[in-house]
Amino acid sequence: MIVVVRKFAVRLPEIWFMLLFAGMLFPFHMTGWHLLLVGLILLLLKQCYCRILWLARVLGTLFSVGCFMLFLAWFSDLLAMDFRDRSYWSYLLIGAGLIATSWYFSFKMILIRPL
Repeated sequence: MIVVVRKFAVRLPEIWFMLLFAGMLFPFHMTGWHLLLVGLILLLLKQCYCRILWLARVLGTLFSVGCFMLFLAWFSDLLAMDFRDRSYWSYLLIGAGLIATSWYFSFKMILIRPL
């Protein structure tokens, strides 16, 4: 039981980033929920880590590409907004979180190493 709790505690940053990612994407597009499911599948594959490393790498790559595409959609929306609007600055913070999440998944989840 202690080993399971310890493994879960090690995974907390990844789970937190996935939930943050899903919360940020909900206002933009429902595709964010599909990407969240892909991320959770990737996390489970990383836990298993048995003979399916190539599949985990492919899913991680797709997840990062989807994140980048959503960032481009966010950026085009941001250019169309007026910076004096109150929602502009919250939208800007959401984009910064999207960039950070994309960076996290690109470098942490694609380059999978054994525990």
